[in-house]
Amino acid sequence: MKPIIAIIDDDPVYRSVLLDFFERNESTYHLQAFSGCRSFLNFITANPDSNFSIALVDIYMPITNGIETIAFGKKYAPLVKYIGVSSFYSEDIRKSLQLTGAVGYCSKKLEDVLKCVQEVLNNNIFFSEFNDLPNKKDDYNENLTQLDSSEISLIIEIVKGFTSKEIANKFNISHRTIEGRRSRIIQKLGLKNEIALVVWAIDNGL
Repeated sequence: MKPIIAIIDDDPVYRSVLLDFFERNESTYHLQAFSGCRSFLNFITANPDSNFSIALVDIYMPITNGIETIAFGKKYAPLVKYIGVSSFYSEDIRKSLQLTGAVGYCSKKLEDVLKCVQEVLNNNIFFSEFNDLPNKKDDYNENLTQLDSSEISLIIEIVKGFTSKEIANKFNISHRTIEGRRSRIIQKLGLKNEIALVVWAIDNGL
């Protein structure tokens, strides 16, 4: 029987790319994608017999981030092997993942994800330090460590070009709340305006 892998990521483009990659390069797995923590938890609670071998969880998701998603997942589906996936390395994230009981941590590079999946399915714990990436945490602006996961998620939405109103509608919160968070992030990072924020985000790999 093919191992079943859950992909939990709010980015529909990345979900599609990852699904296509596995289908083209590794036909021994069956994959099922979820847009976030809620959709994944709803599925596993409604389908207690679901037998996911692995859950690939994006670290930076809005509403409920990857660490929280794994913590909830361990409660409702404790037999699943959880892997945190991120665009950059953070020692704090690594420690948090280990505390939640995750067995893997890797970059979003497709080859890295596949390697991590293979190692975990072979009953190994695989925590990569992303050494082949030019922008791991040590190379990032130190201000990045001041941001929490919800702030980073908001910055990512801003970089994608969404307005405050569109972001507010997406996450079902008020427009004023988003505007307030934008202002606080800009102030926290010591930037002049939103344009500077976008430039900063791109420079730091977000």
